[in-house]
Amino acid sequence: MTSPWHFRTCSSEQFSGLSFSCSGFWQHPLFSHMVTCPFVRHRLPLSLVFALHATGSMDPYIQGVKNALIRFLDALSQGGLDAALGAVLFRDEQYGEKPQVIPLGTNYKELQDILQSAKADGGGDLPESSYPALMRAVAMLALAPPGAVRQVLHIADAPPHDPEQASAGDPYLAAGTQFTQDTVRSALKQDRILYFGCTKLIEPYRSFANVTGGTLFELQEDMDAKTFEATLDAVALTTVKTVRVSPAEISDEVRALLNGV
Repeated sequence: MTSPWHFRTCSSEQFSGLSFSCSGFWQHPLFSHMVTCPFVRHRLPLSLVFALHATGSMDPYIQGVKNALIRFLDALSQGGLDAALGAVLFRDEQYGEKPQVIPLGTNYKELQDILQSAKADGGGDLPESSYPALMRAVAMLALAPPGAVRQVLHIADAPPHDPEQASAGDPYLAAGTQFTQDTVRSALKQDRILYFGCTKLIEPYRSFANVTGGTLFELQEDMDAKTFEATLDAVALTTVKTVRVSPAEISDEVRALLNGV
């Protein structure tokens, strides 16, 4: 499948009056009529935490995130969003598999390197520890700067344990706190965090997306890394559509195309 993305070179004529150094950026056709450089004016901060299930079955998705990360950020940037990233890589904490937390604000290249070295293994029984991972994301996003849009991107191919207790020694969660569908949903809603999920189309993930104004993208069986990269493209474009920033910079034609994403 041919990618719709192409690399565009910046020029000083395009962005007169701005002071920056930019060799170019990846551009999606949906944004071809916009001021598309990552240094575009009237930008909005976005704090985004990946909650990434990292058991053996998830290897193609981890590779897809790593491969598409720069393009993903460029798509957000073309929509007027400046993204600060963090991540929680989780498995099954009921089997003693500790999560890996990458703090919010981590450089994208460092995040890529961490994903490159991440080993997709373990997992225990079928349900996994999505609830503690999402609650860590909530705690991380509480540190987002004032005015930033807060979003969690949950990527998992298994249902959650329900209920599940927080483990001892976790710097983000109080030991023994019990998490259920209701407590996680309430935390996401109360903190105004957009929940975007690349998961099975099941509860509780449907309700998380519904109550926060987010979106659920179906994770297909046996999806390879390349196909999942296309899903991440759709996540980025839908994030721009949902947040609806810089409306003056989006033409009517682009807006009509976004409505079809």
